[in-house]
Amino acid sequence: MDVRRIQGLFEQVRDFVPASKFVTGFSFYEEGGPRWGDVTYPIEGSRVKDLLSWHPAGLNRTGGLFAYAIDRDGVAQGDDRLRRTDYKIMHYVKEQLENKESLMNKLGKISVMLLAAVTSVGILSSCGSSESDKKTVKFAYQATGDTSAISKWMKDVKAQFESENKGATLKLEPIKSNGDDYGSKLALMSKSEKTAPDLMILDTEMIRPYVAAGYLKPIDDQLKGWKDWSQYFDSSKNAGKADDGIIYAVPLGTDTRGIWYNKDILEKAGLSDNWQPKSWDDVIDAATKIKKTQPDVVPMNLYAGRPLGEVSVMQGFDMLLYGTKGGTLYNTKAQKWVTGSKQFKDSLQFI
Repeated sequence: MDVRRIQGLFEQVRDFVPASKFVTGFSFYEEGGPRWGDVTYPIEGSRVKDLLSWHPAGLNRTGGLFAYAIDRDGVAQGDDRLRRTDYKIMHYVKEQLENKESLMNKLGKISVMLLAAVTSVGILSSCGSSESDKKTVKFAYQATGDTSAISKWMKDVKAQFESENKGATLKLEPIKSNGDDYGSKLALMSKSEKTAPDLMILDTEMIRPYVAAGYLKPIDDQLKGWKDWSQYFDSSKNAGKADDGIIYAVPLGTDTRGIWYNKDILEKAGLSDNWQPKSWDDVIDAATKIKKTQPDVVPMNLYAGRPLGEVSVMQGFDMLLYGTKGGTLYNTKAQKWVTGSKQFKDSLQFI
């Protein structure tokens, strides 16, 4: 199973099964059986490697890992011949599981600050990275290519940082991937002191689980001496806080959602060019009229489906959910995810 699906499954049962008893599993290739694709070689690029690294968001441990068909350990996908095995993969899995808890306790913490908070190398003096002691600051961010806007911007950031901090080096670590893969790769990097970045660009909703996992370092003290911090709205400042009320990140930017429409198309459908829907039913009614009067026009666009990943959730489902009265995904007071509510089900039904 794709590790990105496991969190969702855990959320469905977490009220009944604690993380310490939640067990994920994988299977070796079965001769003449299903091709699960869990174990590929080399193991570093295998799904089982991802399973070993996974733990519920905000928590540091699970109940372990279940393995099936271990007599086929070391047998390549599609090889149905009888083979002798030295259980090399299972020994590796066992070693990794035994080291996992001690590794979590040894990891250094990472400072998570975006560009605006980087004013001197001293800010990073307590980071766990060995390169930080040499005045080398590692900055991880998502990039779609060397010519992307953020890649060009980060090169300017590097030049400015090194110009203002003589003797220091800003090492850029672009992660070229889509949204979901970026999060997975960043989480894996953060698990090891050797690979963890000193700075990273991270979605706001990931701050809490990263803090709970011990990956992030508080930056309240650094912000006290930063004059530009007073220019941020309170809502923006709070976006960088975890449940403990401490600030771990500075917002790089934000965006707003809205409904865009073509006045000419609405007019042809008999609707006002100053159309102002009050509910999702109003939107559906308008789309129905557009479809009826202009069959060749796409009446409405709403992001949905697995291929789009986070886009479907953030710009599709979330927009529907938060457009309902009282709809929310997370209860901050109870510190609990809200699933299965009427608003939740209505939003899915709309899609």
